[in-house]
Amino acid sequence: MFKKTILISALLSSFLMASDIDMGVGYLSQEMTGTITVKPDISGVDSVSINDDKGTTSDNVYAYIDIKAIPFFPNVKFDYIAPSFNSDRLSATYTGTAGTGTTTTDGSYALDSTQIGGYLYYNVLAWTDFARLDLGIGAKYVDYTLDVVDNSTGTILYQDSDTVFIPVAYVHPEITLFDVSIGAEGKGVSYDGDTYYEVKAGLGYAFDLPVGKLGLEGGYYYSKLKTADDSSLFNDTDIDITTDGWYAGINYQF
Repeated sequence: MFKKTILISALLSSFLMASDIDMGVGYLSQEMTGTITVKPDISGVDSVSINDDKGTTSDNVYAYIDIKAIPFFPNVKFDYIAPSFNSDRLSATYTGTAGTGTTTTDGSYALDSTQIGGYLYYNVLAWTDFARLDLGIGAKYVDYTLDVVDNSTGTILYQDSDTVFIPVAYVHPEITLFDVSIGAEGKGVSYDGDTYYEVKAGLGYAFDLPVGKLGLEGGYYYSKLKTADDSSLFNDTDIDITTDGWYAGINYQF
């Protein structure tokens, strides 16, 4: 709660100082594939490898606010998504403590998360009217829960919840001509075997209003998360997953 209060306070103070604000909301559809390996507290089981190679879809809302032109300070952007992936076609492979054999069973899992990103950046092409290149740094706040169940026995194989901060680099190139924009947004980091990145690329169109502009946006979304074998992130869970899909939304600029 304290960390969320800090984020809200920073947002309000930046909002009051800014002279150019862009806020948006929309629909994001993602499909997740990959493998998650966990170490449950079950006698005789060393690890459980969760593999869903058919893909699991999450449809959710995204939102952001981009606060620009703050005197003497970098620009600030916050974004939010809360994907929830649930599957009952899970293939779970158990590995015994002696490592002598494996057992495969059908299972189900539920992965729920809240992701809030905050970024500080500068537009290094501020002297142009039609192009921008935002470069900066930031962090992703990830709050998640993961439940894994053996469908054949009803046994809860694994339960976990945690909060993680992931530092990221931020880049956003964009070109705008005649109220039509084409651009991309990337955030990511790779350190000591842990890799995380996400990319959005798409088109936008803005309509002039008496005060500000109303815009439409849409495009493609892709993310990758892979942890090292000895990673301390996510409670030592071994993760190698990708998500991709599409997004569409509206924004208001003033």
